[in-house]
Amino acid sequence: MLTFPQQTLFNIMKECYEWETMRSSSPEIFHDKSLKLMVGVVELTISPEDFVEFNAAIQQGASEALKIVELIGNPSRQEGKK
Repeated sequence: MLTFPQQTLFNIMKECYEWETMRSSSPEIFHDKSLKLMVGVVELTISPEDFVEFNAAIQQGASEALKIVELIGNPSRQEGKK
């Protein structure tokens, strides 16, 4: 398990978004390349096979840090109030 400060998490989320955009626009170039991130003095290398799962974990962590569910409300609770 890795624990990142909130700002680092958001920076990684941005890097994942940019990497996904590059992979989508030029799959012939980026299909087999690993995402490499520098976090402090450590380099994280995310293989293409693991990127989707890594990106999902980063997105979930960012959503929890931003308390997205609280901001938009719980749809199932809102339906019960009607």
